[in-house]
Amino acid sequence: MACLARVDGGTWTVRTSTQSPFGVREDLATMLGLPEAAIVVEGTWVGGGFGGKGAPLLEPYALLLARASGRPVRLALGYADEFRLGRTTLPAVFRMETAVRDGTITARRVRLLLDVGAALPGRDFATGYSIGFLLGPYRTPAFEVEGYGVRTHKPPFGPHRAPFAPQCAFVVESHLDHVAREAGIDPEEFRARHLWREGETTPLGQPVGPFGLAAAFERARATARRWRATAPPDHGVGVAGGFWSTGAGAGGEVRLRLAADEAVLEVGEREIGSGSVIAGLRIVAERTLGIPADRVRVEYLSTAEAPFDSGVFGSRTVAVLGRAIEAAGNRAREILAERLGVPGPVTLAVEGGRIEVRAGALRRPLADLWTPEERGEGCLTVVGKHYGRSGAIDERLVRAGTFYGYTDFTGSAHVAEVAVDRATGATRVVRYAAFQDVGTLLDPPAARAQVEGGIAMGLGTALTEEAIWSDDGRLENAGLLDYRIPTLAEVPPLDVEFVEGFFGAGPFGAKGLGEPPIVPVPAAVAIALREACGAHATELPMTAERTARALKLL
Repeated sequence: MACLARVDGGTWTVRTSTQSPFGVREDLATMLGLPEAAIVVEGTWVGGGFGGKGAPLLEPYALLLARASGRPVRLALGYADEFRLGRTTLPAVFRMETAVRDGTITARRVRLLLDVGAALPGRDFATGYSIGFLLGPYRTPAFEVEGYGVRTHKPPFGPHRAPFAPQCAFVVESHLDHVAREAGIDPEEFRARHLWREGETTPLGQPVGPFGLAAAFERARATARRWRATAPPDHGVGVAGGFWSTGAGAGGEVRLRLAADEAVLEVGEREIGSGSVIAGLRIVAERTLGIPADRVRVEYLSTAEAPFDSGVFGSRTVAVLGRAIEAAGNRAREILAERLGVPGPVTLAVEGGRIEVRAGALRRPLADLWTPEERGEGCLTVVGKHYGRSGAIDERLVRAGTFYGYTDFTGSAHVAEVAVDRATGATRVVRYAAFQDVGTLLDPPAARAQVEGGIAMGLGTALTEEAIWSDDGRLENAGLLDYRIPTLAEVPPLDVEFVEGFFGAGPFGAKGLGEPPIVPVPAAVAIALREACGAHATELPMTAERTARALKLL
């Protein structure tokens, strides 16, 4: 993490790696007591964010030092400081109870203690995200959820990929698996019977739109049956489901400039590694305008020049900015149709290296349809905007922050086969399959990469990654030697299948894919572990020592 700050007169400029340039501008204005117009944030390539670059950390200090010194100031963190100061996911303790009558869930009760560190950036998870995720994607007629955000003397915690959802899915899925076993019911059938279907409402009252989890879960169950038929002793197969909720955030805008030979998308965001900005937006423009993606260029501007967007997070980028591009592209085609004197939107194509406007047999070069002002600028400019609504949810609750309205629910169903060494408790994932609800698949290679990356990260959460804190709140394993992330050798062969047709709120029915694939991973591994050796995992990560204790080896 690094930033470069300078102060010129009344303008405070910071160049930084961030997922939310406009959010950083707003936070800096509050911290420094300045109007937002006085602050300019220049976003750079993020690389890896995963929630750790969504809010200012070094930026206010760099700006104050630049002001005091009269010189540009660069601040950067080394690896150890990244570990100690960067936002890690929130530690928590859960207690869950489920009432079942005649094989049907009748009520749920959840208690949650959430460690938010020295500050409270994560407190909303206790009353917002956690409530929904802890009830899971299951019909629950009655429920009671009680959550506490507890301040401790550790550094502040924050979001991670699919903030807190993998931990919640681990609790819900392994708990319901246990409840079904105790009741003498097939665990997978028990969960499948209770899954949300389109047209139902969540326990919090939000209507469920097109939701592919049930279809994905059935594919996962079929795969699990095949794997179990050939699994050797001390191997177990687990099936787990999970979901992610996508919202529009504060909305977003894109400026589309149609030049004579290319389309330029001006945005305030930077790519964070998912491909959503550098590739996804270009694909949406290609489908909307009809010109090849190699004729679409994304231009990244500072907050002083770019149209507003609330940030690259929450798997919202293609859904929100993609819809903004759709709006801009369709409006541009309508404008060109009016100028061409034909009804309805025209189509665009590239002919001889130039963009051409077509309506039936009628064809005109784009530049011939520009106004004098547009000829001076060398392009036709249209701004597209997309701001989501909370739908049937009481908007007073949304404004008060007691409920989050969502545009999409995106489901994932995973299958894990694990091998357990009964002498040591060591657990190895042998193979893995994922069935992902996507709505409409826009970019198959990028989508597959997102699912594979989510699984690899989820395996770290499941088996190896753990922050170890001293009694006085210091991180004791601030390095990759002691904080173990999975290597390529520890990621098994991955089968990925997409479930289409359950259309989302994004362009052409697409749904966000950055976060959903990580959600079911710890749960699938935990259920497979129990099937392999009988150990009921109740703590993450599922290290060899914890499994050995569950097996009474220690």
